[in-house]
Amino acid sequence: MKLLSKVLRGRSPPLGSLLSVVDKFSYLGSVVNSSNNLDDQINQRIRKATTYFGRLSSRDCKNHHLAIKLKIRVYTACILSVLLYSSETWCTYRRQENRLNAFHFRCLRSILGVSWSYMNHVPNSTILHLTGSYDLTTIIRQRRLHWLGQVHRMEDGRLPKDILYGEFYNAPCRIGRPKHCSERRSQNVK
Repeated sequence: MKLLSKVLRGRSPPLGSLLSVVDKFSYLGSVVNSSNNLDDQINQRIRKATTYFGRLSSRDCKNHHLAIKLKIRVYTACILSVLLYSSETWCTYRRQENRLNAFHFRCLRSILGVSWSYMNHVPNSTILHLTGSYDLTTIIRQRRLHWLGQVHRMEDGRLPKDILYGEFYNAPCRIGRPKHCSERRSQNVK
């Protein structure tokens, strides 16, 4: 039996009803899909951040009476928090990090009023220096380290700590090079 989302919007399904199997759904602001792919999550985060930045830019970015520092603080508090929601748990690939960085630099250029053209080329390093910001790869690594520190300080027996430090019993070890995500985590800890 297929439940209509219009009927159940804002309510839980009645007990005993059947739920349909779906490929993708949103849970607590995150997109969960059957292929466990992060692209849908990043696309949704960029869409939401673009919407909020569009609303904010009409008031703040185009206002020449506000200082750049204040604009960056508002951007960090309002836009980056939406963009990087739950990014501590992401295992990103380089192409996904490039997409996030492209959005980040587009917003910073808009805040500074720097257009992207061949005649007025300003490198990203200069943009970061002028704003006092970091690229998103560094920000995600900082957030990941902060989260790992919190999990490490948790009491033994807590679920996040057990999952992070746990091992599977009677599970065969795979032969070969470790997966991409564990390599990223070990790079962040160094």
